[in-house]
Amino acid sequence: MSGVELLYKLTSQSIKYGLERTEKLLQACDSPHDKLKIIQIAGTNGKGTTSAMIANVLINNNYKTGLFTSPHLVSLHERIQVSYQPISDSFIDEFISSYYDKIKHIQPSFFEVITVMALSYFVKKKVDIAILETGLGGRLDSVTATQPNIVIYTSIDYDHMHILGDTIEEIAHEKAGAITKKSDIIISCKQKKSVMSILDKYAAQYSKKVQFNTEFISLPPINFYGKHQSINAQLAYFSIKHLTNYLNFSILNIKQYIAEAFWPGRIQFLQNSPDIIFDVAHNVQSIESFIEYFQSIYKQYKSTYLVIAFENTKQINSSIVQLGKYFKNIILTETKIKNSMPAIILYKIMKKNEADVKIIKNPITAIQKTADLMSPKDCLVILGSHYFGPYINQIFKNCFDIDIKQQ
Repeated sequence: MSGVELLYKLTSQSIKYGLERTEKLLQACDSPHDKLKIIQIAGTNGKGTTSAMIANVLINNNYKTGLFTSPHLVSLHERIQVSYQPISDSFIDEFISSYYDKIKHIQPSFFEVITVMALSYFVKKKVDIAILETGLGGRLDSVTATQPNIVIYTSIDYDHMHILGDTIEEIAHEKAGAITKKSDIIISCKQKKSVMSILDKYAAQYSKKVQFNTEFISLPPINFYGKHQSINAQLAYFSIKHLTNYLNFSILNIKQYIAEAFWPGRIQFLQNSPDIIFDVAHNVQSIESFIEYFQSIYKQYKSTYLVIAFENTKQINSSIVQLGKYFKNIILTETKIKNSMPAIILYKIMKKNEADVKIIKNPITAIQKTADLMSPKDCLVILGSHYFGPYINQIFKNCFDIDIKQQ
């Protein structure tokens, strides 16, 4: 049995709260976090793209950079990279084999194990810096167990409300919990006033101050579409400028490398004429950000098609209804994961639109049948979930390869 198979067999697939298991596993694995310089990226939306932008700047300045992100689009290996090269099967096999008994005893979740595995891999590869994307929340997320010296906050908004709380303030308190006594530098994009106040309060507990990015710097056009991505680019620039002295790094051409960064699944054009766009927007803020972008281009198309699927835990009813204003044809599908939202539930939400709404439960069939109907002046948008990734990758080969597109 391979290391990946053992990993899935050994670990719980359900979310587990608390830092205790991660702390025990870190200790059992020789405390790899103590041997690394770590940047933790927290927030609700934009964590992946902000991580990618910062990583691209560091990599192109010849710093060996570890990148830990989630979830993946196609393969587990995407989550753990060193300078755009994914983790090897041999290391996964070695790690699971070495710590099999300890993992079995501690009984961590899947995410807790791969967090520690990523850190061990980064130590073996002798990275200069490790960038870790927070999985969920902050206070009880396994990344926070590493107590990084640097914490960067992207936009904090509504998501995972069944876990983090029903109000923006409750969510912000959970996210703010990523700040610990070891947080030397805390950086954030501009947030809602109540969120900024909560972050400031948490930082003040440790006599620290949050550096909020409230200025706008002129940047070249970036590889990402949408106003929200320009905010992420501004945060990446602001963060790197603040970190150079602390990390003792010499960094050149920051703006250029931010502009050239690529991260798949973010308003990604998979094909042109007809245009096929994929976006992993899966919560209220990200869906509204996509709508804001699509408003600016939809009138150029003869016909517009939308294929959507979501996780059952997402509270996105009000935002997805708005999509009906911009698409003449809406196809509802299911990603077939454990928590995939049944298409019939989506139908009850979307049927009030003037668009032609129908269900095709198989996502590959939904995408291919729709694409076959299109003329060169049409547009198809695939929206709603990272879990579209394997299906899209079967149709559009190598569309998510970061190392190819980055060069």
